Amino acid sequence: MSGIPEPAKKSADRPDSSRRDIMLYAFGNVEAAIANQFFNVLNQILIVAMMVNPMLIGLLGAVKTLWDAVTDPVMAYITDNTRSRWGRRIPYILFGGVTRIVLLIAIVAFIPSGGRITTNPVMEARKEVNEATQEIEKAWREMLLPPLDPSGCRRSQAVKSGIEF
Repeated sequence: MSGIPEPAKKSADRPDSSRRDIMLYAFGNVEAAIANQFFNVLNQILIVAMMVNPMLIGLLGAVKTLWDAVTDPVMAYITDNTRSRWGRRIPYILFGGVTRIVLLIAIVAFIPSGGRITTNPVMEARKEVNEATQEIEKAWREMLLPPLDPSGCRRSQAVKSGIEF
């Protein structure tokens, strides 16, 4: 005896999981993928459209990751010590998955669609500053850069008349 345990022998006639169980677990992954994409799009909307500082969005992501680092071992301990007729983890998977789907639907249902969305004064001020900045940039470009239209360019007119540089 070398002290190394032998792997458990599986019965050849009994699979690890039924096809139904595998399909249900895979369906749970679809919900997680949709939720992750929702928050990726939400981050872009917050940064681009609402002009939220990207550092703040990154900080929120870091807080979420740190929260997971604390709660994952706790939840693993709880599920390892759960004894139910459905097994150790299935009740938590069902409860968490259904709750997450319901919350996602509720979030999407309360996003305003159509009509005028009210804005706050800070967003209006930022919009006005952005428009003024664009006007100033446009004026500087017109003043400093040569025109892009070849008919207005002196070199094009000189080449047309046969003068060489």
